[in-house]
Amino acid sequence: MPALRERPGDILPLARHFLAMYGRRLGPAPCVLASSAMERLLAHPWPGNIRELEHVIQKALLVCRAGRVTGSDLRLASLPPKAPPPALPGASSGVDAWMATLEGAITALFEGDVPNVHERVEEIVIRAAYRRCERNLGHTANRLGVSRDLVRARLLQSGELAAPPTSESPASLSRAGEARAAVRELLAPEP
Repeated sequence: MPALRERPGDILPLARHFLAMYGRRLGPAPCVLASSAMERLLAHPWPGNIRELEHVIQKALLVCRAGRVTGSDLRLASLPPKAPPPALPGASSGVDAWMATLEGAITALFEGDVPNVHERVEEIVIRAAYRRCERNLGHTANRLGVSRDLVRARLLQSGELAAPPTSESPASLSRAGEARAAVRELLAPEP
């Protein structure tokens, strides 16, 4: 059987299979792959075999939140990036080749009348920078030349960054108030 890297069409079905199989063992709620996780799985070169994918999914299930595996939950080994595309005529370096490829892809999106191209491309750029900067908001903002607040807002919006849990939820506040009232009643002097 060919290696997984030679069968990219099998990556997502296998990932979903392992997600369902190990997800049932961990709890009753079904788990799903976020689009960022799917993108990362497909972009990974998979030097190993199917077991490597299986282990990645198992580990992701242990750290994911709310039954949703995101790209940042996947602990994929850092490998050298894929080789840049061949240099285009007039391109002086690999960066120029990448930029020309990027421009061609964006142009194709506009020609295809894809809605919200700017927002979607911005989301991809911010997520990629965030991962490259090892999930550090300040470094990501500096690298992109934008504010940390903008990076945080976009990552929250895309689901790449989970919203911090609130420690004072309405339910906990009412229970705390009830407990304080009960303590006051117990400690109050008898009439």
